[in-house]
Amino acid sequence: MKLASGQSYQVSIEQLKTGFDPKQISTSSIKGTPLGKGDMDDFTLTFPDIFVNGEKVPMAPIHFKKREERYAPVFNC
Repeated sequence: MKLASGQSYQVSIEQLKTGFDPKQISTSSIKGTPLGKGDMDDFTLTFPDIFVNGEKVPMAPIHFKKREERYAPVFNC
């Protein structure tokens, strides 16, 4: 996670560490992972290497920036 201010820090997402089968998840009651506190109007999210069935999935960093016409403060993956 890198904020527009230049501050960087790591966010730990348990499901990415342990793996999971999305077919076995039948509810959306699983708690999400907060990405940060405070000003989140402009940030870049960089993923670690992610493997699906032993194959690396290419994941470019994703830049989020608040726009008044459309903004959702939730990132679902």
